[in-house]
This record gives sequence, C-alpha cells and structure tokens, in this order.
Amino acid sequence: MPWDINAGFFWIVVVIGAVFAVLAWLAAKREEQRRQALAALAASRGLAFNRADPIRVPGTFAQFELFQRGDTRYAYNVIHGAIGMRNYCACDFQYTATTYTTDSKGNMQRHDVTTYCSAAIAELNYPVPALWLRPENFLDKAAAVVGFHDLEFESDEFNRAFHVKAADREIAFDILNAQTMQRLLAGPFRRIEFNGPAVLVFEETTWTPEQFGAALDFARSLAEGLPNYLFEKLRERMQRGT
Repeated sequence: MPWDINAGFFWIVVVIGAVFAVLAWLAAKREEQRRQALAALAASRGLAFNRADPIRVPGTFAQFELFQRGDTRYAYNVIHGAIGMRNYCACDFQYTATTYTTDSKGNMQRHDVTTYCSAAIAELNYPVPALWLRPENFLDKAAAVVGFHDLEFESDEFNRAFHVKAADREIAFDILNAQTMQRLLAGPFRRIEFNGPAVLVFEETTWTPEQFGAALDFARSLAEGLPNYLFEKLRERMQRGT
C-alpha cells in the first residue's frame, strides 16, 4: 500500500503532541506534589503557605539586591509567619531581564531571560548595614592579583570560599566572627545578604522542599548567632546619630 504523506505527517504531529501533553501533565503533577510538600513543611513549623504572594515579598524585602533584579519580578509558593519572637519567610522567586537588539535590517528584537530562584529570610533583632556574601570565583581571584580585594578575614578557608562586600567594614567583622564563619563554611548555602532588619539566604535555582527546610534552619541559625554586643554597638551608633 503506498504511503500517504499527508496522513503520515498528521500522525507524526498527533504523536508529538501527545508526548508533549504527557510531559506537561507530569510536570504539573510534580509541581503540585512539591507545593503540597511545601505546605506540609510550613505547617510543621507553624507557618502559613500560599501559592501566591500575600505579603508582596519583592516590595516588603526590597532592601535585598535579589529583589531588585530584572524588569519584572514576582514571588510565589510563599511560606511566612513567626516562630517564637522572630518572623520568617521563604519563597520561590523569578525575575525577567529584558534587552533589545537591532538586526541587520534595522528591526528591533526583544530578548527576555528569566531566572528562577528560591530564598529564605529570617528577621534580625536590630537593623544592620548591608553585607553581601557569594561564592568566590576565578574572576575574583584574578582581580585580587591586580589589587582589587574584597574583605579578607583571618580564615584562609573562608577567604577561598566566599567573596565578601560590606557597606560597613567594622560591622562586617562583627557579624562574620569566628563562630559565624564556621557556621557558613559548614552550611550548604553560599549566597547570603544581611541587610536592614533581616538576613537572606538564596540560590539561583529552585529548591526541593527539603532544601527549603534546611535554608530556613540556616537563616535562623545566622540570625540567632549574631552577638549581643553587635546590637548594642548599633544602638549606641543610632543614639549618637552616626
């Protein structure tokens, strides 16, 4: 029997469409299972879970550099509430950066790049100046060779692991004391920002529910590990108006 090209093409399209439909269904099912696990995690900590963003995370925590990225941004799968006397938040977050180029014919072309992240935030006892930590990379090491240094600490291991910038050098050394540096080195997270009345832990990827739990615990340990003398120093500064 001769092959009917049109009929063959039709069935190929049907099969491809069915494959994509099954993949989309599996992805939706996995995402729903993840949401259910996040809701269970929140409930186990006495926190609330919302698929949407009832607390407007990017605006509420606008002091963090992460929530200033991109031209459009929003949070979802938001965990929030208080544990004891401290407030917490965790979420998925995405931002889209838009650029424009012109082709050889003078036509404008739009390019959107979306980055997906997860984040955990813990409240501090008192606002602190901004302090940024991220993984040290090859470019940082190359910059150091020609004299561009980030903050350097007594621990060579810590210096090799983290690139550190701070709005206030003195306070940065108070925050990153020996105990906190050990906690950071032992932890699985490398992108951290202390800023204002909170500390942020995040990665430029989406976490599993287990990683969400670990990130909340890690953020809590950082917040609770800050020394009392740091807050006393900041209060004295505020009273002096410096």
